[in-house]
Amino acid sequence: MFSIPFYQYEIKNWQEKKQKLLEICSTIDFKNQDIGNRKLNSYNADNLYTDYRSGNHNLYRDDVISTLKDELHNFKKDAKLDFMRVGEVWFQQYYKTQFHQPHNHGNCGYSSVTYIKFNKDKHVPTIFIAPFTDPRGDIINFVPKVDEGHIIFFPSMITHYVQPNKSNDIRIILSFNVNLCN
Repeated sequence: MFSIPFYQYEIKNWQEKKQKLLEICSTIDFKNQDIGNRKLNSYNADNLYTDYRSGNHNLYRDDVISTLKDELHNFKKDAKLDFMRVGEVWFQQYYKTQFHQPHNHGNCGYSSVTYIKFNKDKHVPTIFIAPFTDPRGDIINFVPKVDEGHIIFFPSMITHYVQPNKSNDIRIILSFNVNLCN
């Protein structure tokens, strides 16, 4: 009856692109995002490190688009989109015990997660919550099978979250919104 679009790609030339993305990430001053230095509100009540809504995305959005141009092209074709524009772009780092509470990105079109530093044996992927329940009223979760070097696209209004990182290994992702209108 209903289906929710979900697109997943293994990024070509991953080691080269990973290096470019990590170079961009290394220019971000994440320490100012520490929970002790922030006001808690609905956008940043988690304890992860991020540059979301910092204004940094204007500094590196074009570099991200250039680095991921093949994957963006494939997504546009597979999703049958006539128009799309990459909006805000941000990085997130999760050290041990850090998490991201359930949230969505509003009704902007699609959102994306690129798994830059991610060990599928130690980290849990993004978990999605269906916008409806099963016939018994139970919540339906979807956990994609991802690995480092994968990029996913999903409708921006789908609620999703990240469980606490139980590993000593950092988990780094890149996220952005894909707007479908001017």
